Amino acid sequence: SSIKMSIQMLELMMQRQESPSEGSEGTSRYLQILKSECDREIELIDNLLNLSRLDAKTEPLVLSTINLHSWIQHALEPFLERIQRQQLQLEMNLPNDLPPLVTDLSCLNQILRELLTNACKYTPTDGAIQLFTQISEDALQIGITNTGIEIPPTELPYIFDVFYRVPNSDPWRYSGTGIGLALVKRLVAHIGATIHVESANLQTTFLLTLPTHPNLET
Repeated sequence: SSIKMSIQMLELMMQRQESPSEGSEGTSRYLQILKSECDREIELIDNLLNLSRLDAKTEPLVLSTINLHSWIQHALEPFLERIQRQQLQLEMNLPNDLPPLVTDLSCLNQILRELLTNACKYTPTDGAIQLFTQISEDALQIGITNTGIEIPPTELPYIFDVFYRVPNSDPWRYSGTGIGLALVKRLVAHIGATIHVESANLQTTFLLTLPTHPNLET
């Protein structure tokens, strides 16, 4: 909090300068680095706290009925600017007859946010991200596929482990806390769902399977 406050005060001081001094461009650049690193630190702490609560089984479920069409459109909004900036293609395949879904909305939002963040992070320029849904008799599947990266079969069993990183990936190019997918795994189990990942032919798919009417103990 102190770091964040100092950054905000520095921003105000810079904005009040009538004529920027020499080197202010570099100052702005380092200020942005400070902000980014501070946000990463906050994200890391929040995710670790969430993991602890989920592991302790103290986080109650708050079930609600969700209209998937409107929810997915709303959940995508924070990513549209990033997708456009990275020159990515976004493809959506959502059937018109999607049934209502009963689940914990907060958990589902976190799951989709982490998976979309992951997809944006690892999709190269001019690559594609596909979001799709599939319906079975008693379950609904939400899938996210991104092109441009392939996870070796030997590494797939470990990608949901805390702090795990695929060997030979560039930690400077692909920044992150290293616990996003671990949190996804815990949240998925918390809402009584399952998640499966497939990776081949330079694309990776995360497939979330949710019961349409879960029988969960809260």
